Amino acid sequence: MAVSSIAIVGCSLVLDAAGPYDSAGGDAGATFCASLRPAPQLCSDFDEGKMLDAGWSSVFETGEGTLALQSGVVFSPPDSLNATTPSFSTTEPAESYPRAGLTSGLSGNAGTVHLESRIRIDAIGAEQCFVALAITQQAPGGHYLQAELLLCSDHAFAQEQDNSCSCTKDMGLRGALSLGTWHWFVIEIAYGDGSTPSMTFWIDDPMTAALGPVDLTYGWQSSPYAVQTGIGYIGGGAGEEIQAYFDNVAAWVR
Repeated sequence: MAVSSIAIVGCSLVLDAAGPYDSAGGDAGATFCASLRPAPQLCSDFDEGKMLDAGWSSVFETGEGTLALQSGVVFSPPDSLNATTPSFSTTEPAESYPRAGLTSGLSGNAGTVHLESRIRIDAIGAEQCFVALAITQQAPGGHYLQAELLLCSDHAFAQEQDNSCSCTKDMGLRGALSLGTWHWFVIEIAYGDGSTPSMTFWIDDPMTAALGPVDLTYGWQSSPYAVQTGIGYIGGGAGEEIQAYFDNVAAWVR
């Protein structure tokens, strides 16, 4: 299985720390971002004609990975974000692998870090997976910790990463998905009062059954001070073309 990772310094049913709720107070006919109450710290439906329309701090496209707005395959018109990497095989360092994505920083000291997106995969190798959503925290000593949602040809799963030891841990959270179909993915990290942070993820409406929570183990801080989020980490040591679409992305710390 080829898996890569990268360090990163209409109304909708959305989630808060307590679980699913119907977003209230949005105007009828409003865009996805305008419909959310309370407003998230980061939101993008890619409908403003540019990729960095809603607070993304950086774009990365390496090894012929590309990002582009797409009007032909959308969850909410008129546009989505298309991320594509070519087929390839290399023994070069991971920094040279094809990747394409967006990153942004979040701030806040409340109890839950939340990241969600509608995602559709149209092309991927049978044995390939990619990191589609990630929440990152800078840790003491300059390294980073990352909670990741990986998407494969027929399932999604969660893992935790500590780059100080090149360690990854499968969180044991898995859910089914289908190619050529829009799915709704959410990942959350919950920080209790002095307790071990935990990770949960959800797939699809109505999101009544959470996968998790599972405790994180790599020394996550009880009060995050440099949490970051990103979408579209695509690539691996070798593999076939991957083509994915992202729409209606929202993130917050509360």
